Amino acid sequence: MLAIAAVLDPLREANALLGHEAYAWRLLATTGKGVPLADGSQPAFAGSTEDARGADTLLVLAGPWQRWMDARALLRPIRRVAPQIGCLGAVSGGVRVLAATGELDGIKVASDPEAAADLVAAHPAVSVTGAPWALTPARMTAATPLAGTGMMLQMLRARHGAELAAEVAARLGWPVSASAPTSAGAGDPRVAAAIAQMHATIATPQSAAAIAQSLGISSRRLEGLFRAELGTGPGAYALDLRLAAARGLIEAGTEPLAAIARATGFSSAGTLARAFRSRYDTSPSALRRQADSLAPAQG
Repeated sequence: MLAIAAVLDPLREANALLGHEAYAWRLLATTGKGVPLADGSQPAFAGSTEDARGADTLLVLAGPWQRWMDARALLRPIRRVAPQIGCLGAVSGGVRVLAATGELDGIKVASDPEAAADLVAAHPAVSVTGAPWALTPARMTAATPLAGTGMMLQMLRARHGAELAAEVAARLGWPVSASAPTSAGAGDPRVAAAIAQMHATIATPQSAAAIAQSLGISSRRLEGLFRAELGTGPGAYALDLRLAAARGLIEAGTEPLAAIARATGFSSAGTLARAFRSRYDTSPSALRRQADSLAPAQG
């Protein structure tokens, strides 16, 4: 569910800010039937992969567990429609699926750090970048479900400019700096690597000191790099990412707050609720009621 919300929420906000439906979407499956998600929900699917022919963009969405599954049933349908798609992309476990089609050969892609070595071993023509997302005009990839939002912010920036991307980031509760190209790895590679680690460890967040140590630099140096490039410290940036992930789960599904807290690295539902109210000036339950009331209009 998080992968779906991560890519669709930025498009919803962009439509609202643009004042018209610049973006529309459909959820597709190889069979055209619904696919149960990890949280037990089953969103409505509008057709099969064949219905993607002629679309502007086709994204392969999956959680990190997808890399352990047999995805051969997806390969032929994707290969058939790929020549008629303007841009192909993937999020988290979907990167492995898209790589298996050969459509990422010769392309720098983002990958979950835990899956990167296996991905390159299985598909030597694919090059993995350390950034949480990577985009070209015809390909886009995100290393984790949450990084899908950063990927979409970059797409909106390229298509509509920095101001709109920053406004969408702010409305989603993301660090506005995430809409800048430096956050995708165009700046210091150590900042990109740190952000990639933050995305990969949402449920078990690392301290800034641990991240700095893994990069072979001091905590003070990492702090300075973040402030110079993104205008905020690594701790604040990581907290914003975790809260943004929690917000996406609250708005998109029916998971109990305690489960969402565990999935986003908070010790309890109460701890998440306090941090959430401090960041967004509303409670998780109020946000879910608001999302539920708007659901029919967004369908």
